[in-house]
Amino acid sequence: MELIRAIKKITTKDTSIAGGKGASLGEMTQANIPVPDGFVILSDAFEIFLEETGLNTKIDSILHSVNFREIHSVESASKKIKSLIISKDIPGDIEQDIKIFFKKLNTKFVAVRSSATAEDSASAAWAGQLESYLNTTKNNLLENIKKCWASLFTPRAIFYRFEKRLHKQKISVAVVVQKMIDSDISGIAFSVHPVTQDKNQLIIEAGFGLGEATVSGQITPDSYVVVKKPLKITNIKVNEQTRGIYRSKEGGNEWKEILKAKGGSQALSDNQIKRLSEIILSIEKHYNFPCDVEWALEKNKFYIMQSRPITTLGNRKEHLEANPIDFKNRKWAIYGTSAWPAYITPFAIVPSKKFGKVYGISNDVVAIWKGKSLDWLFDETQLVEFAQIMLPKIIKNKWDLYDSWQAKVKRFDKLHYQLLHTNLSHISNKEFHDWIEKYYEYFVEQYTANDFIEPLSLYFQNHLQGLLSSEGIENGKAKKLMDLYSNPSKPNYIQQCIEEYKKAKSEKDVTAVLKKFHYINNDYTGSHTVTKRDLKKLVARSPHFSVQINSSKRLPSKITNLLTVLQMTATIQDIRKAESLMWVSGAEKLLRELSKRQNIPMKELLLATWNEIIDNKYDRSELMRRRKHCIIYWQLNDTKIWSGHKANQITSDFKRSVIGDTKNMQEFKGVSASGGKVKGRAAVVLDRNQFRKVKKGDILIAVATRPEYMPVMRLAAAFVTDEGGITSHAAIVAREMKKPCVIATKMASKIIKDGNLLEVDADNGIVKILKNKKEVSSESDR
Repeated sequence: MELIRAIKKITTKDTSIAGGKGASLGEMTQANIPVPDGFVILSDAFEIFLEETGLNTKIDSILHSVNFREIHSVESASKKIKSLIISKDIPGDIEQDIKIFFKKLNTKFVAVRSSATAEDSASAAWAGQLESYLNTTKNNLLENIKKCWASLFTPRAIFYRFEKRLHKQKISVAVVVQKMIDSDISGIAFSVHPVTQDKNQLIIEAGFGLGEATVSGQITPDSYVVVKKPLKITNIKVNEQTRGIYRSKEGGNEWKEILKAKGGSQALSDNQIKRLSEIILSIEKHYNFPCDVEWALEKNKFYIMQSRPITTLGNRKEHLEANPIDFKNRKWAIYGTSAWPAYITPFAIVPSKKFGKVYGISNDVVAIWKGKSLDWLFDETQLVEFAQIMLPKIIKNKWDLYDSWQAKVKRFDKLHYQLLHTNLSHISNKEFHDWIEKYYEYFVEQYTANDFIEPLSLYFQNHLQGLLSSEGIENGKAKKLMDLYSNPSKPNYIQQCIEEYKKAKSEKDVTAVLKKFHYINNDYTGSHTVTKRDLKKLVARSPHFSVQINSSKRLPSKITNLLTVLQMTATIQDIRKAESLMWVSGAEKLLRELSKRQNIPMKELLLATWNEIIDNKYDRSELMRRRKHCIIYWQLNDTKIWSGHKANQITSDFKRSVIGDTKNMQEFKGVSASGGKVKGRAAVVLDRNQFRKVKKGDILIAVATRPEYMPVMRLAAAFVTDEGGITSHAAIVAREMKKPCVIATKMASKIIKDGNLLEVDADNGIVKILKNKKEVSSESDR
């Protein structure tokens, strides 16, 4: 049986034994496309290895026991299987053949790449799921081959099997071994522009060093757009590169700094761009379909490292080649806020990690950051599914869940105030790192203890009135019950602060209040000092709100249970807001100390995720790129971050697929939180610095309101928000003040401009732009 074959003797007919990668490289070699010389250890070799070592039955048994909805189950299975594979020796005859083929390559360094036999097929694109090992030497060749075999069982790959329903199919892996190209420049190319979808355009991305930096998104490469007929470069975008991945002396890879003169220059010359374009076109012509190509340049000679088809141009799936987030085929709930990634990191943990880990729902979360604004995207369908799973448990436990959460809240609060009184400059680096880890851990612990809040709020918003009606509660009474029970049963932190300030009898008492409620002026952009003058303003401007603890013995127990859960949800939401603003204060203190210790500007550290901060793994040039624009994608098993060109592509797809054409949008549909109909001038308020814009009778437009918005909410005639549920702050306050309120419009604050004349029909959840600012101004001038 043939177990190893030279690449030049392989074609696409051999995909079942050479895998997609191996077959593609062999096919291109036979078509005289420049591919590095090498050989493929066919999948049969892996099967013999499993059989002779007796691992077949053991692996099948472990996979059979996996509950792919529980990440710890997947991780445990992966660890066991990989350990088994690495621990066994490759059969002697296979090992000997590998050494013979390696010797024929006459090279010191090779690239060892996995090639799944299902890779690049129509049913499942395994590309990127398995591992590659660059700059491998004779000393670690056999070890890296086994690692490639083992990568068929990484947590990501196991989860992928189940997610794509491939766990009952036969999947194997071949291993490609090629001469290592010590590339001066490398990158990727698309033979059809993936964004414009213009078939007469191709695009090349190029960066200095090995291609892993570009493929993994860790650098922002140059971008060149080329028209095919006639061959002409139409756009060149040069991005400065401060570091790249290069071969280390003893094998393996390492990051190296790139001199500014080189890193800021155009990676490929115009002549090289045209030469590479001709190779890309020859690949497309050979296959007769658009291709996604990885390439490298060594000593002015181009090599093709991989080519795979872009098979779905012409429909929405095409964008998934460039934009890995499926915007069009999923229902996204859009929330907005103003925040830096370091501060908002914990808020993605609940939907992206906890749901999947505990309840088997993998709810992806996307954060689109641009300049000073951030859009959260949650999968609405999966949030509702989660709420339906959790609701019986919550009804059973009711306020017990609240009490158990409160224990974790108190634990975090104690640590928080301890941090505020700690002089961080006087502690060692180890103690300081412990603070960073512990503070994050304690906050995430209490925040994830109420992971049902967002799903339940959304579920109640869309379904509660129907549930009440199905139990015989007529619509009018159902609406009144929802309004009544969606109020918190406890005062919010602003109310608590006012009450304690009123009771203060001395300056010492006032100082204690200021310290306790130091966070009331915070938002997600950072900490803001609170003063005695602020407290006086709060007392003067904030109306008294009575705390309503509701009960109704005449209602059926099923209705009472639902309404009790609704009130508990509103209560937790209110308290959790205070905890989140406290987190910002503590996180900022830790980041400022880290900035001093590592001599990194605070503005850069704020663009790191908290995990990068804990692990001390961040690229400063990448952080600065994120400052302008980046995408953070939290998934069950991974977090991806894109900046630069990739972020622009993803954002364009988001706007096109989710938001749509907003140029002529004159009407918004949202959710009625408090009824009524009113007309007025729009005042768009994105943060506290814009409060002065609001005049009496205006329509307040906001992403969301918070307790500190109370003074301007008193002035406004109605409220319109992008986000929020029926237990949101805007909804509760609107009902208390008996003012019209439309929530969850998704984009009102982005489209409506200051001075627009609006009609808010909160009975039907509709907001209309009657006149733009210019029209209103011209009328007032007459």
